[in-house]
Amino acid sequence: NDVFPKYLQSGKIKHQPSKHTLSNAMDVGKPSNLDRILKLYNQDVSALKKELISWSFSDNETRSSIHNTKDSFNYIIDPHTAVGLLGLDTYRRENGTDCTGIVLATAHPGKFAEVIEPIISEKVSIPKRLQESMSKEKHATMLPNQYSYLKEYLLET
Repeated sequence: NDVFPKYLQSGKIKHQPSKHTLSNAMDVGKPSNLDRILKLYNQDVSALKKELISWSFSDNETRSSIHNTKDSFNYIIDPHTAVGLLGLDTYRRENGTDCTGIVLATAHPGKFAEVIEPIISEKVSIPKRLQESMSKEKHATMLPNQYSYLKEYLLET
């Protein structure tokens, strides 16, 4: 998704249709978190740019990050973590630094086995607890898009 990187460059939000990527949480053409972030900075892109940077990476770059991490560290990462590592590497390269960075992994690679296994040419083992969680039936309660309804619902349960 490159809505956010383009916004930081131009100061203009241009929503686009969502497109499928290996990092499905990033398949958003109108990111809801952008509005929340902008509110924190009073819609001031200059203030935001002082504290936040953003890039967009292709599926091929994501695949390479997964593959290289496995080859270099014998560690299997999910696609979202791969994008985080790409961001850290890009930051280091653009700023000529070898600073220490932290990338938080958000998912077990087993959740993305169908994506990861062809990249690393091996089976990803899925822990029993994740298998159980992934096999559960999904339950959802639709609530109106207002905080007061969510608050009331949470206090009742």
